[in-house]
Amino acid sequence: MANEPRQLNVGSESSNETTYVSGGTSEANVGTNPQVLGSQPNNNDNNVYQGQEQGQAQVSTEARVLDKVSESTTETVKGESGVGSVSVGTEAKEISKSEENTNVNQTNIKAVVNDTKRALRVSEEQPKGEYVVQTERLGGFERSAGEKSVVNTITVEEVKALIKKYGGTADAYTKSETDDLLDEKQDLLVSGKNIKTINGQSILGEGNIEINLSNYYTKTETETKIIDYLKTFITDGYNENSNYSAGDLVIEDGKLYQAKQDITAETFDPSHWQQINISQLLDKKVNFVNLKIDCLAPVGDSTTLSGISVQVKDAQDQVIATGTYNGTTLTFALPLNQTYKVKILTDSLTISGITYFAPEIVSGSSEGTLTNETTLTYRYSSTEHITSLSGVKQFLALQGIDIATKRLALVRSETNQFSVDIVIKNPANNTEYTMPLYILEVDNYTKLVEGVEQTFVGARVEFAYALPDSVPFDQREQVECASGETFQEGTYYYTATSTGIGDKTFTPLTAGTDYQNGDDIDTYKSTNNVYVFKHAWSNTQYGSGNKSTANLIRYGCNIFHKSNLFKWLNASGDDWFVADHLGDTISGSWFEGKKGFKDWLKSTDLALIEQDVAYGVYEIDNATLPNNKVYAQFVVPSGTEIAGSVNNNEGTVFDYWKYLNGGQISNSANANRTVVKVSNLTSKQTTWLRSPYRNYSYSAWRVTSSGGVTNLNACNTYAVLPLFTI
Repeated sequence: MANEPRQLNVGSESSNETTYVSGGTSEANVGTNPQVLGSQPNNNDNNVYQGQEQGQAQVSTEARVLDKVSESTTETVKGESGVGSVSVGTEAKEISKSEENTNVNQTNIKAVVNDTKRALRVSEEQPKGEYVVQTERLGGFERSAGEKSVVNTITVEEVKALIKKYGGTADAYTKSETDDLLDEKQDLLVSGKNIKTINGQSILGEGNIEINLSNYYTKTETETKIIDYLKTFITDGYNENSNYSAGDLVIEDGKLYQAKQDITAETFDPSHWQQINISQLLDKKVNFVNLKIDCLAPVGDSTTLSGISVQVKDAQDQVIATGTYNGTTLTFALPLNQTYKVKILTDSLTISGITYFAPEIVSGSSEGTLTNETTLTYRYSSTEHITSLSGVKQFLALQGIDIATKRLALVRSETNQFSVDIVIKNPANNTEYTMPLYILEVDNYTKLVEGVEQTFVGARVEFAYALPDSVPFDQREQVECASGETFQEGTYYYTATSTGIGDKTFTPLTAGTDYQNGDDIDTYKSTNNVYVFKHAWSNTQYGSGNKSTANLIRYGCNIFHKSNLFKWLNASGDDWFVADHLGDTISGSWFEGKKGFKDWLKSTDLALIEQDVAYGVYEIDNATLPNNKVYAQFVVPSGTEIAGSVNNNEGTVFDYWKYLNGGQISNSANANRTVVKVSNLTSKQTTWLRSPYRNYSYSAWRVTSSGGVTNLNACNTYAVLPLFTI
């Protein structure tokens, strides 16, 4: 080690003598009766040193480098036999054979140099100062008995120079180098932990591991087995004069193919075949399943459709099969667990003068994964029979057919109406219902497009069954003043003899007479023993006579476009309610906590329904609307549309409610309809209309369960038949 002493035993006569080079308390014991050497004598320990810092360098018997000495500073001292010392100064040069040292030869010098190179291992962090090297004999120098050689001391800088010259720390690593090497080391390998085993056997240690392949076929053996298997049921070569069924296998141009569909005699068409690999063939019946497609005419129409192009894509929208439906089930044989997306490419076709259009899937799913045989059934609409909402929309868009013809095709009497169904789902409990739709009327309508009215040919469509729940037209508009409030200008106040929402009489207060603005409401309540409620409208603002705001607060508002029902029909999500005015609330009503009605419909159906369509409404005194219209996606029918006459400006009676008379729509209105809930087809229901009862502020029209048209309080709960336009 660099800081441990190294011994130097010089010569053969005094093997017990040592030499030290040190900057601290170090010893230089020479001979049996040593003399003091150096600049600081020490008669007790015979220590020769000048440095004061701690640390020492002991030179071993392999000798220090002393190949340079000063010519001018060497002298011989006669003394006790076999004792001598040497000190190397800064102006040293090579020791060479000379007349003064006749006992020194070249061999001895080389021995000193070589031994010293090996012995000199000194740390770079040496003490500072000068040192004396004391030795009995130096590398075999022969001296007379009693002689001493004294030379100058050697400095640390000169020692460092010698270290650098002869390699020094070249064989050593710094701390940083050592840490880097440790980081790169490989951890101890532990079988099964950081090095894998083979079949549970460790791969560490000597020897060979035998792997038994007796239970496996070679590649050549496997190919031979498969070829022999294929020969049992596949004829080599495609025959263009033969018919093939979906799933049949052929070998064409050295490749294996399977028919995607039924194929009549034709030249080989790669689009009708799917290339398969050997692994897919090992179990032909299990690895392939059938995807079957049927395309039918509307219900009640026995026409056989044909010439319908069908396409199948995978999850990456790559075409994996195409075919043509020609009146019988079209079959595609596809790999087990194949993802698929089916598209009917033929949007419309004409057979015997009747146009068939808008294919709608009525059984199965057009997208999925083939885990077993799957059959999809599509049904077309026609100009005679509409079977889907998209069919209605596409029929209305057909060119060359006038509105009268479209009306006759779509609008039927109640006993002759072909079912147009959609699926709705109650978001409160996720219950699904099949909802038939009635096409009530076909005509020109208006809608707002970027704030401008546009005309389009559309159809008024109504749910055939009422929704499962009964709902209010509007909640009682009873907002009670909180403790600490004062009377405010612009707010109108009413008193009642009981608190909370309920059926009670409200008496309007007059500012300046009954109270002063700024007065404390709590004081008024305690003084008069009443409860105080507030509203945005005064008792005369709604109208005169019986159209009082006090009764509106008591029973709810009958203005449709301000009602809870209107807001709910045209909303989605949970946070749909926004108060229209002070007093407007859903607190405590059926609407509270319910998702908007749009969440009942599938997004694909909702996208077909026009938004911002104009519907006529009766104008109440403080509910002025431009041209008596409200723009919305969903409403409920008006009394005029159902019964022929209730209020002005609410539209005209729907064709559906008139009887067909020799192909012509008559003017006879059928107001006596009955409605059932979709959740109970035997329970007749009373349903809301959007018409306000004009003589009151709180009463709206309804169709009773017996078919009559009458009115009742807006806070009552009845069934709902949503109405929309496509």
